[in-house]
Amino acid sequence: MPLIGVLGQGAVGCAVARRLTDRGFAVRAADRDDRRLVLDAAPDVLVMALTRGDESLLQLGELEKAPGVVLDFTTQSPESAARCAHLAAGLGAAYHAGGLTGGGHELAAGRGVLLLGSPVEPDGPAGRVVSALGRAIGFPSAAEAARAKLLHNWVLLVQQWAAALALGEVGPDGHATLVEVLAAGTAGRAVPDWSVVRDARHPARSTYLGRLAAKDLGEITRGLPALAEAGRPVVELLTDALLGGAEQPYTQALLNILDGAGNGPKEAP
Repeated sequence: MPLIGVLGQGAVGCAVARRLTDRGFAVRAADRDDRRLVLDAAPDVLVMALTRGDESLLQLGELEKAPGVVLDFTTQSPESAARCAHLAAGLGAAYHAGGLTGGGHELAAGRGVLLLGSPVEPDGPAGRVVSALGRAIGFPSAAEAARAKLLHNWVLLVQQWAAALALGEVGPDGHATLVEVLAAGTAGRAVPDWSVVRDARHPARSTYLGRLAAKDLGEITRGLPALAEAGRPVVELLTDALLGGAEQPYTQALLNILDGAGNGPKEAP
């Protein structure tokens, strides 16, 4: 069984390390500050789950001896992913990057969906890691996979924003009916499980996702300039909601756009 190194101990990195350990892999995991614990072990596969693409670039730039394979789950711009791929190639490492959908809970259950460019060889060490974590959607390059991840996050953010506006429009008394209507004809994750719908009933306490969502908006603006310009009013609204005041859970920030509790069904003229 190959030795797997995991850099990054946020929700994704911790879930990857736990899942692989449970599946019998030899795993060495650490946050970036303690990276020598991982790198000095000379892992066969290095998994990076960092916060930003510039951290991936810094990490690759610091490698004295590259592992055979790097799996980079960091959300980053296409340009950053392309630079990382070029840097890894110069080190003699195969670089597969893009990101993932879902989150730590999906990875922990072996249901992660990994966006990876270039595609991973299914029978190699990296392929066995991917199989333990879930399944991969392959792309011709890391840049294209990173672009798909940003597009996924854009759709997710706009979906949550739209749901927050709708919840504010119907008011608390109309939440249950609206969710039933949406669930009858909306594809994807079950509507009651949408973050903003869940948090409209039981407000979230953690600001972790708020910080990630704000960071992703910055990556979208830099990495998808044409999309960001076309959607500029929404980008500006979301940015202001997430960064314009005190730090708060991103779903609560969205629900506050219409001061949700004060809205309700309108009287017929």
